[in-house]
Amino acid sequence: MRNILVFSSLLVISHCLTCYHCIGTDCDTVVTRSTSTIECPVGSFCQTAKFQYFDSDYNQVRATKPARGCSVARGCMNSLNVDSCKSDPQQFMMIGCPTRYCCDTDLCNTIEAKDLL
Repeated sequence: MRNILVFSSLLVISHCLTCYHCIGTDCDTVVTRSTSTIECPVGSFCQTAKFQYFDSDYNQVRATKPARGCSVARGCMNSLNVDSCKSDPQQFMMIGCPTRYCCDTDLCNTIEAKDLL
């Protein structure tokens, strides 16, 4: 009985997360032809991300289409979000600033999950 309990505990600990995976122009809707599911490595998060950047040619802020998939824990740190990045004009104009939503349950990285758009 004790061996069964230990084995079942290991199964729970090593559960892989299933996330939506989509990179492309139509990833800003719920599920499209470009959307699939992906099994992420243990310890990963599901993520939805997009970048904002300043377009000096048109003197306006632009945003990329979102991408969805897996992310390691470091990629989901709050300090990497767009609000803290915008205070650095060089990064905002040259590289862009990410907006990320991370979650840790199966198929949680929908577009509606955090009103990312």
